[in-house]
Amino acid sequence: MRHFPIIVASVFSLIATLSAQEAGKGSEVPNIVLIYADDLGYKDVGYQSEANYKTPHLDKLTQQGMVFTTMPTDVTEIMPTLAELAGTLAPVGTDGVSIAPTISGKGTQRQREFLIHEAGGKWTIIRGEMKLHNTGKLYNLKDDPSETNDISDKNKDLASEMKALAEGEFAGENNLMANSFRSWVGKNGSAFEAEDSWSKPAYPQGHELANDYSPNTPNARWNTVMKNATDQYSSTTLKENIKLLALEVTGNTASNNSQRLVVPAGITLTGRNEIRLGSQGVIALDGGTLDTLRWVDIRSDGSLLGGGQVTGGIYNSGKLLINGKRSLSVKKNFHQFENGALCIELASKNTGSLKVAGEAHLNGALELSIASGFKVKEGDSFTIIQAEKITGKFDQKNDLITVDGQLFQITYTTKTVALLKL
Repeated sequence: MRHFPIIVASVFSLIATLSAQEAGKGSEVPNIVLIYADDLGYKDVGYQSEANYKTPHLDKLTQQGMVFTTMPTDVTEIMPTLAELAGTLAPVGTDGVSIAPTISGKGTQRQREFLIHEAGGKWTIIRGEMKLHNTGKLYNLKDDPSETNDISDKNKDLASEMKALAEGEFAGENNLMANSFRSWVGKNGSAFEAEDSWSKPAYPQGHELANDYSPNTPNARWNTVMKNATDQYSSTTLKENIKLLALEVTGNTASNNSQRLVVPAGITLTGRNEIRLGSQGVIALDGGTLDTLRWVDIRSDGSLLGGGQVTGGIYNSGKLLINGKRSLSVKKNFHQFENGALCIELASKNTGSLKVAGEAHLNGALELSIASGFKVKEGDSFTIIQAEKITGKFDQKNDLITVDGQLFQITYTTKTVALLKL
């Protein structure tokens, strides 16, 4: 066991304990010690039935407490966790997911769907209870933690799916090229796809410190920040499909000018790890698709507007605006926080709505507008959210909302939210 993870664990422990004490002043709260161990395998602790080593002190802890096995983590969780506990954000697209909500008991714990480990030219991927090796062998870690029973022959489709996920992360590639961090240097109307719209690598090819040999146009290795650095409003429309590792769109808060990125119908913008909308950052979906394995993160003063499709989930602390022309389909879950707002425009009896294939967790505000020329009659009803399961409510008092002098009742079921004109 190396010392570095223990040092980091001490920092985690201190912050977690202070956070718990602050949250529970006047009441008894637990002390939390979080230990990160490097290269600790299933058989390296005594309380496992097939252990190779004796660890009596750790065994005693498990006997006096509980063992959690449903939230696998790795070293990449450290940086985003420390960032959140310090009140800031990790860079967009970071592989790791902050576990600060689990440590502090505050906020919503985001989930990682898979973990990948590479060493010595080999790789493994864990998703849920399944673990796939680059050799093609597949194991069920719940039933077979020692990995003695290869079940790949009986689960060929699953093995192929997990292999594709690993290859999508460039697992097993021979070169040691790092991901490329690029910043927007374009202006209003600049082509997103153009080489001169983006910064160049820190070190040119051939330099002894060079580790970025990706093309100088947007590609799947790029971790990008599209920030408006000008003193005027800036907007760009995608002309072709774009694949990125991650994308953050943010405006110029100093000059109070937004950055807008338009995704037209038939166009897909991929941010494999994350798409983030920072302050005064706007993505306008005009029938297009935002493709991500994880989520679109709408931060405070960020906006996602229009209609189209999101293949991941949405976390909304800013504004989600759905116009009456198109619905927005979300393939995973939708979370709206207390400072977020869902804005719906009524344009017809079949107005655009939010359609969530997973769960919708509601909080914050519901804002309503009525399209010019559209007349709403007493008794008219509009379904504005559909989901597999709906929890929570918007913060409107008595579930009533008024727009243009017209009063609507908000009605909730376990799968829908609707508006009734009173």
